[in-house]
Amino acid sequence: MSKNILFRGQTRKKGEKVTMSGTPIPSNWVFGGIFPQNNGGDFAIIYQQDPEIQKFPVYAETVCQYTGKNDKYGGKIFENDIITYVANINASNVPCKGNVFYSETLAAYMVTVKADASHSPDRDNDSYLIPASIPLSECGNLVVIGNVFDGEYELPEKVKNTPFETFLSIAYELDRLAFDIDPYEYQDNEGTESIQTVAENLLHDAYRASVVARLKGECDMFIVIKSEHYDCTNLICKKDTLEEAAAAVRESIAQRINKNYHTGLTGADITHENEERYRFSFDFDENCPADNSEPRVHATYDFWKGDDEESVEWAVFEVTTDKPFFLLSYEEYESIELTGFYDSFDEAFEEMKELIAESVNDVFDEDATADDVEDMEDYNVFVHSNKDSKDSGAPLAFASFCDDYPNREWTIFHM
Repeated sequence: MSKNILFRGQTRKKGEKVTMSGTPIPSNWVFGGIFPQNNGGDFAIIYQQDPEIQKFPVYAETVCQYTGKNDKYGGKIFENDIITYVANINASNVPCKGNVFYSETLAAYMVTVKADASHSPDRDNDSYLIPASIPLSECGNLVVIGNVFDGEYELPEKVKNTPFETFLSIAYELDRLAFDIDPYEYQDNEGTESIQTVAENLLHDAYRASVVARLKGECDMFIVIKSEHYDCTNLICKKDTLEEAAAAVRESIAQRINKNYHTGLTGADITHENEERYRFSFDFDENCPADNSEPRVHATYDFWKGDDEESVEWAVFEVTTDKPFFLLSYEEYESIELTGFYDSFDEAFEEMKELIAESVNDVFDEDATADDVEDMEDYNVFVHSNKDSKDSGAPLAFASFCDDYPNREWTIFHM
């Protein structure tokens, strides 16, 4: 495996130039390969490869090499960066800050140690010693907060003027949110990052950006499901907001009505006033929690004319999980339910077979297991797997069990 060798240097130092108003202009960094300074001169040459090949004279004293490590937000860590990190000191995880440097003696990248010993339970122990530096490879939760040439990154005025208590309050809320999302994982990781540390980190742009990104990752996505009687269930779309998902359902209902009644309805016409006339229902639950088995929006449409019969159901579920597979359960004349989320298709498929076995056992008083399900045609069980399907809207697996009444169905989708 080739080593990623990268250098950086400043073509302009911080404050070397000023604006018309006298405000210092920030430094300018360039990145690429290096041609060393000539006989200890003041300048070196950096060859930039991207977006195009260029060469830049840079101040030799500002040349720094990439350490091969990135911080927790993906930023590259160079020599002479100022970082915050967590180090294991005297068997305790201690928040620290320091400067990155290369040790010729140890042939390793090191970081100086300025420790917040107040977080250590051993701080009053006479034998508690803080080393002058430790290997960068032994540090965790790395965050670049500046460099020795420019200093620590300047905080925006809005952040500067925000009382620290506000950040502490936000940190408490994040702490509580982490517990609510997964209390078991929270307990497993308890103590790795104190609320005080979270509050301090919130002062930094990169940390705040990562929190926002993570919350967006956990944030709502709304999946819209359509199920037709005597036909398949499909994932018809995914929306960012509940309002957009509800609008998609209304438009879909309007299209069905237009097909049968040759009207010109739009989603705006899907109102309670028109429900009886066109035989549809539309229910909007603003209070249903995320990842719940019950849908946030539930709608139905029924049409009978001679031999033509249609019965369609829509459901919108609010999803916050990052697990890519989900399982739906449906019992005839009941609403679709979101059964669970899974890390793999095989995990979801196994759960589906377990549910089928339970249903068969309830009806026939059998002792079937998930392993028996795919060979139970005599019990009116049908199971089909299409796990390699590239159709994002179609189910990856479908199963049904029908013994007179009611018919039960299960479908697996990829998010």
